[in-house]
Amino acid sequence: MEFYRVDKKLFKVKEIILPDVEYKTSLNVKGTQLEAHLEKYRSPDKTQRDKHLFVFSDLIDAKDFCRKMIYGKIYKVSVRKNDILHKG
Repeated sequence: MEFYRVDKKLFKVKEIILPDVEYKTSLNVKGTQLEAHLEKYRSPDKTQRDKHLFVFSDLIDAKDFCRKMIYGKIYKVSVRKNDILHKG
C-alpha cells in the first residue's frame, strides 16, 4: 500500500525509513506533557508512539502538514498492510 511520509531528513530511493526515536528530545513543555498523557492512556495492546512511523494516506494531508515544517520533504512510501498498527 502506498502512503506519504513527511520528514526533514534526506532519504535515498528504496531506503528503509525507520521511526524517529529522538523526536521527544525536541518537544517543548506542552509537547512533553501531551506525550505523557497519551502514554498514560495508551491501550496495552498498542505499541509506544516512538516505535511508530507516521504516514499519510492522502497527498493533500501530507502537503498541508509539510507546509508547517521548515525544510520538510514528502516521500512516497510503501507499507505492507500487516504492518499498519493504527489508522486515525
